[in-house]
Amino acid sequence: TSRLLRTLPVAPGAPITVNVHGAAESGSSTTNLPRTLSQLAATDGLQDGVFWLTVADGRVTRIAEQYLP
Repeated sequence: TSRLLRTLPVAPGAPITVNVHGAAESGSSTTNLPRTLSQLAATDGLQDGVFWLTVADGRVTRIAEQYLP
């Protein structure tokens, strides 16, 4: 396990979804809602979320929040 911090660019058009952080809007923490990168960055409590990042060729190509019951 490496604790090395890495900074990667996000590919233009990379799909980004939230569920727990969109529950107030959708009424369900299991519904995936699309977000832009700037919307995601402005989300309150983001540090408490768990996200899957897909990386290809040194760029983030997908960001998806993991639902935790």
